[in-house]
Amino acid sequence: MAEHIAASTPVVADPTPFTLPETQRRLLRWTLYVGYAALTAGIFHGLAQALSYAGINILSFFPALRSYYQA
Repeated sequence: MAEHIAASTPVVADPTPFTLPETQRRLLRWTLYVGYAALTAGIFHGLAQALSYAGINILSFFPALRSYYQA
């Protein structure tokens, strides 16, 4: 027999008056910025790795890098 367990989390009827302090909003904003920057870097590094395995050398466009692993 299955028992029904009532949810212990209260439901907010009207969330409109809820606001975050500016310091917390700034922290959340920077967390999103860093996350998107890391995602963008990961996409480019994944593309560079795929091209490297395909035999296409893109390191000639980046003179400071001597090998794939320096990126």
